[in-house]
Amino acid sequence: EVHPEISPDNLICKYLADTRALENGDADINCLVGDIWTGGMETTLTATRWAILFLIENPLVQERLHEEIIQRYPRHSNGEFDYSSRRDLPYFCATVDEVLRLANVLPWNIPHRATKSFKLGEHTIREGTNLMFSYSSLHHDESIFPDPYKFNPERFIRRSPQSEEEATEWRRGGKDLDSFLIYESNPMLNPFGMGQRKCPGEQLARKEIFVFLLALVQRFRFSIVDSNPPDTTRCRGMTSAPKDFVTRVERRRDWY
Repeated sequence: EVHPEISPDNLICKYLADTRALENGDADINCLVGDIWTGGMETTLTATRWAILFLIENPLVQERLHEEIIQRYPRHSNGEFDYSSRRDLPYFCATVDEVLRLANVLPWNIPHRATKSFKLGEHTIREGTNLMFSYSSLHHDESIFPDPYKFNPERFIRRSPQSEEEATEWRRGGKDLDSFLIYESNPMLNPFGMGQRKCPGEQLARKEIFVFLLALVQRFRFSIVDSNPPDTTRCRGMTSAPKDFVTRVERRRDWY
């Protein structure tokens, strides 16, 4: 119930204030909250858990990531992260893409329906057919991503300029070509789907992962406990999450 003098300032208040939306009562609200949690929190938290697990397994990647972050956001910075600064964090962007590729937080795409009949290769897809595609089949395809089950952010890194203009632009920043390194996305990486019907929360999810992971790796070092690597077995459900694992968390001396 919403007090008549209170202006609705969130989704639930607005929902309760709309009497037309209350025909199914709590059932509709439960579905609404479930959609918000699954789409807005569960997927992002699961991706962050996978990121920490992969960094535990790959300490050299973790250290390289920390060095890049500290250069952009040193110890005495104000602690606020500007999402547009990701352009200055090519290795970080590559690491996030590799997490999303290997983790496959949502193993299957949300179902879609064919609005008309069409041919797909040798197959005829009839109007009204429900369609889903497997992210795993795409992101773990060896012809697209060699050695697909290896965690390797270098897949999304380019270390040589492709034109003289690009080389000149790099030198203009006072850097030599030996240090050339830029992030380069792969169009075959589609963890949020494709086209007009892809996940509407993609940008929010990417910003959340950016802030969460950047803050964690900036301030802490994650490592295995008692030489026991974490179990990478997946828990199947709404999302493909890692099993609960134990990690040692140490404060970074160059931050605190």
